[in-house]
Amino acid sequence: MSVGVGEAHGSSAHRHNPYLTLRQEIRGRGPLETRLLFAVAVVGPLPFLAIGLLAGMHGAAVALLVLLPTPALGVALGLGRRAVWPALDVLSWLDGRTAADWRGEVGGSAPRNASAARAWLETHPAGSAPEWAGATVLVLAGQIPAARQAISAMTVDTPGARRRRLEVELVADAGEGLPIDTTAAEISIREDPELAPVEVAMLVAYYRALAEVDGGGDGLPPLLAARASLGRLPSDIAWRLWLGRFQYAAVSLIVGAWLLVTVLVGLATSGGVVWF
Repeated sequence: MSVGVGEAHGSSAHRHNPYLTLRQEIRGRGPLETRLLFAVAVVGPLPFLAIGLLAGMHGAAVALLVLLPTPALGVALGLGRRAVWPALDVLSWLDGRTAADWRGEVGGSAPRNASAARAWLETHPAGSAPEWAGATVLVLAGQIPAARQAISAMTVDTPGARRRRLEVELVADAGEGLPIDTTAAEISIREDPELAPVEVAMLVAYYRALAEVDGGGDGLPPLLAARASLGRLPSDIAWRLWLGRFQYAAVSLIVGAWLLVTVLVGLATSGGVVWF
């Protein structure tokens, strides 16, 4: 069972989905706030450029005005979340492991929302994909009764199969808005000989975090504590994390540089004096 697959499924109107809540807790920003910050990153350099040009400032001063304030805000936003970076490292590592498992056992990329899940089910009839994958996608598609039937039919003849079934059951419980009990899943993780020690440590920490969140607590401590056992992250994950932490700064820098180049090209095209 994957960690990332099923993260977008809904929950009961009376209970928060712990999978969604934990990710929100770690990432710290919802969709609306994320869109607003991206808008600021994109639009932010424009008024500074206008101020510099209208004030007749020297080209270098205009460039600094365009390239510094809004990206600096993006850097500050990124650094403001540095206390949760270790937890995000663990979650990203688990997501990478999940994606690799899906590619190796199912093929392609896992669906990330309900519409993609329904489309996946249309092209993957029963028996054409591993049992755990089909059951998980059924939950993601919101087809909980069908998912329950698929889960009940899953084989449990190996420790790995038992672990996957328990993990999918937790996803279904969360998707149905039921309380989750991760005790059996944690035991099955420890008993699965196919898992490397680092996988065991990260998965147990993740399920403890889910249990804390489901009980109304803070899910960060188990993940923060587990980070020391993870060691150095793969370079592809590390680069994505750094880019994600400072994404608003990067967007602002790109937009600011594009605006400056546009002004230069405009001046050159119109025969004006290049002011750099």
